[in-house]
Amino acid sequence: MPERAFISYRRDDTSGYAGRIYDRLHDRFPNQIFMDVSGIDAGVDFVESIEHEVRTSTVLVALIGKHWLEGERLADADDLVNREIALALANNIPVVPVLVRGARMPSAAELSERLKPLARRNAVEVGEATFDRDMTALIRALQPRLRRKTTANWKWVVAASAFVLLALAISSVMLLKGVGIPSVSPGPNPSPSPGPSLAPSPKPDVSPASGTSLSFGFEPVGKWSVSTGGATAGAMLLDLKQDQSYEISNAEGTFQQVAAFIGSKGTWTFNRSDMRLTILGTGSGYGFGMRITGKQNNSFSAVGPDGIAYTLTPAL
Repeated sequence: MPERAFISYRRDDTSGYAGRIYDRLHDRFPNQIFMDVSGIDAGVDFVESIEHEVRTSTVLVALIGKHWLEGERLADADDLVNREIALALANNIPVVPVLVRGARMPSAAELSERLKPLARRNAVEVGEATFDRDMTALIRALQPRLRRKTTANWKWVVAASAFVLLALAISSVMLLKGVGIPSVSPGPNPSPSPGPSLAPSPKPDVSPASGTSLSFGFEPVGKWSVSTGGATAGAMLLDLKQDQSYEISNAEGTFQQVAAFIGSKGTWTFNRSDMRLTILGTGSGYGFGMRITGKQNNSFSAVGPDGIAYTLTPAL
């Protein structure tokens, strides 16, 4: 069985981090990181699929933010995050807590009975100012569980991936993850499970990061016609509002499944440091994301974590 990592997180707790952490881990361990709906086919019971992914993972990465302990979710046996972590602990799958936004490690007294073993796991801290250094430490912690192929083999994988992408899309029409979220994601801040109220989303970063090229001048606020072609063909009207809420309408093809799965309304974030746009549905616990990669005429090109290309055109 191939070594894989499962990322467990709450969107309203680790916004702005989850997607970035996923991307960095995916770059280091290609095709070995599971998060959100990137590996779940349309029409499949996502709870059963997620539980299967947890059971077949060799390590679970649990993202914990400052609000992870708040509310009644820790006592909710049906809460997806609780189920993911409890399932990993029950199956002796290593769990690596990752503390973001200055969060502290929860004590055993604060956790439900089935989550108490989590308090005995060594954690890795990931901060904004020290993100690169902290991700190096996290990658080092995961390496024993995610053995990477040799450099020579990996070069062949990279070279071949462009040729097999279309075949993968044809063989499995997927709901597409994006992601930044971190999130988070993972992104903006919709609740990962029904019940808890939506935490306020941070304002989008409107100042360019040092060394980041914004020559194609993408500004997310507004109405966008989003489309993709090939086996995953579809289109939708995506309204990114100033208050960081979004609304999907006129969804066609693949985007009908996306809207139905994550929800037609929710919140969004845009991370200028990596040009990642993430939308997260309110209450669904899942999101959709892409990275803006360029501009041609009046349209912007983008790509999802699975390599699927999108076009965003301002809607009149």
